[in-house]
Amino acid sequence: VTKGMRGFRLVLVVLLTAACGAAQPATTPVPSTPTLSAGATAEPAPTLTPALVAPTTAPTSAPAASATAQTSTTPSAVEGPKAVFIVGPVEGQTDSNLASAERMAKRAESAGMDVRRVFFPHATWDNVLANIRGASLVAYFGHGYGWPSPGTTKLTESRQDGMGLNSYDGSGEVEVTYFGATPIKETVRLAPHAVVFMSNGCYTSGNGLWGTPIPSADIARERVDNFASGWLAVGAGAVFAFQLGTRVNYPEALMNTDSSIDPLFMSSHEYVAWNDLYFDSQRTPGAVSHLDPDPNLGYLRAVTGDLAMTTAQWRSGAGQIVPSTGS
Repeated sequence: VTKGMRGFRLVLVVLLTAACGAAQPATTPVPSTPTLSAGATAEPAPTLTPALVAPTTAPTSAPAASATAQTSTTPSAVEGPKAVFIVGPVEGQTDSNLASAERMAKRAESAGMDVRRVFFPHATWDNVLANIRGASLVAYFGHGYGWPSPGTTKLTESRQDGMGLNSYDGSGEVEVTYFGATPIKETVRLAPHAVVFMSNGCYTSGNGLWGTPIPSADIARERVDNFASGWLAVGAGAVFAFQLGTRVNYPEALMNTDSSIDPLFMSSHEYVAWNDLYFDSQRTPGAVSHLDPDPNLGYLRAVTGDLAMTTAQWRSGAGQIVPSTGS
């Protein structure tokens, strides 16, 4: 481990200590039955969004923005692969998430993508659906509500393993409506070989709520597998999950490099390489999960899907839409 990585981890520990002191314990109330037909309203513990410095070089193939941006529901002038950036409400962290999403969106525009922004306070389910169809890249920044989770007795994907969005256009930071894997499967269709990024959300990469113990490898695997399953069912070839965000310029890598998914995930800029875990997906036949845990902070990085999928395959899906499998 380099001195830079050790220093980065020290910063994360300090940030975690400062930002997670109010994290809810395992007795967090279970979100109530959804009041809307597609989602459920609840308020899990806030997630952490540390400021991350962009790398100076592109990802290697080693072994396997703070201002509030306005929502744009019109395509950019560039006719490249569609990229949709979604920022949901997270009390006390929304501005940081907006800055992170805007930074990634600008990188996507610079790389030649057709960028759509669905940002708080306009990140409603309807606005997401108006933009996400045929997307080659989806990046979601917001609450994660997954399973297994404390106080939840069974998997409930009407609201779990999806996104926490604005309850209505203009709603505040504490009003969150969850749209889980089930509504995603029922209504979303991406481009073939799409890539999805889940950033700054609890459960998405294996860890639970901040302040709770690091889970077992099996629990972490199950959470990652569940969170990826909805997206993989609607066209995604790979789902990345970064509970602390990422410094890697993935839009540039997808557009302008020749690589496959697993080497991109193992970028030397943030690859921990301490105790890599690979699991065959139990939810998506043929998919594989790669977890890259940190010895002190737990499961903060994961990717699930076709880990051999190439960036050329990703680019080849632009402008297409996977067919519906529904009746």
